[in-house]
Amino acid sequence: IERSVRSPVAAVTRRHPSGRGATMVEFAIILVALFTLIFGIPEGGFAVRARSAVNNAVDDAARRGAVAGTSADADYLSMRH
Repeated sequence: IERSVRSPVAAVTRRHPSGRGATMVEFAIILVALFTLIFGIPEGGFAVRARSAVNNAVDDAARRGAVAGTSADADYLSMRH
């Protein structure tokens, strides 16, 4: 009976052709894209909502300024509504 003696160093440095490392790298790349979608879509919605709120506030201020006109109490009329 002949036994093959393997070096402990050879067992550690042996390469596995299973492709497990490649799978982990591919998963990491896909994970970045997936997190970007998962967290980016709500953040984009928040940005659109904030822009809409600012636009509405500017429109309302312009409307109140136009209605108040040049009367003496224009500031009071603008702030009252």
